[in-house]
Amino acid sequence: MQNYRAEAPSAARNNLAMRIAPVRARPFLKLARYDKPIGTWLLFFPCAWAFVLAITSVGVSQFSIQHAGIFLLLGLGAVLMRGAGCSWNDILDRDIDKQVHRSKTRPLAAGSISLAQAVMFLVAQLVIAFIVLLQFNFFTIVLALAAMPLVIFYPFAKRVTRMPQFVLGVTFAWGALAGWSAVTGALALAPVILYIGCIAWTVGYDTVYAHQDSHDDAILGLGSSALLWGESSRVAVGICYAIAASALALAAALAGSGWMFYACMPLIVAHLLRQLVRFNSGDASACLRVFQSNRDLGALVTLALALGAWSAA
Repeated sequence: MQNYRAEAPSAARNNLAMRIAPVRARPFLKLARYDKPIGTWLLFFPCAWAFVLAITSVGVSQFSIQHAGIFLLLGLGAVLMRGAGCSWNDILDRDIDKQVHRSKTRPLAAGSISLAQAVMFLVAQLVIAFIVLLQFNFFTIVLALAAMPLVIFYPFAKRVTRMPQFVLGVTFAWGALAGWSAVTGALALAPVILYIGCIAWTVGYDTVYAHQDSHDDAILGLGSSALLWGESSRVAVGICYAIAASALALAAALAGSGWMFYACMPLIVAHLLRQLVRFNSGDASACLRVFQSNRDLGALVTLALALGAWSAA
């Protein structure tokens, strides 16, 4: 049986943005994946974790309205860049998408919008994202721009490497650096360690996700960690999650997190272990559920770090 990514048919129907948007705007929202916000959350969480750790390092008593504004800007940037990244990916993959069950209904593949319209929409998102970026300090602006080659290269990774999930990890985890520098105007060891952990986390959950497409990827000759690791994927994902949890704990220690964060660590580890237990590489629906549960994990880690910052004050 063909193994393709399971997607809830009601996803767009249940999404507020898709329900209230004008009909003519909906293909553009789908192009940017606003009907599936899980990717935006996963892009934002490294930013949020680094932000909280940075606040912890400078002291919660220093938190101000300005810091709240930075947090909101990080969230807005994640929304815009995830949308732009998906648009760029679909522009390049429009011919491949037509051959994959999961993606053949995407706007470009289905002909809902033209290539010219997609390019104009991409440019509009990038312009707005750049305006948002200019609100940060100079170091963070330069740091964010340094990630653009990764964003540009990612759609090509599955064509030229066997591990596009690593490229995604290096790209998606960049917020672990930017979230810290947005507060402090510099980098330190803590965000670097967090960045490594976020790369491992991304490789882990995207390997789970990739198992939904392993059949189509093999036919099309595309690279994937799901194909590379095959039946050993559970062990590989477990190693990725172990690295992620260890790096998170070390980064929190370097930033000076308080005892409440460490009291939450067993819950974080239990969540990761539960993912591994539920992971079934031959069941597309199970893979999708495990992948989506990382939104809950991200929220749990954010809460744990916030409690750690509060208990360290």
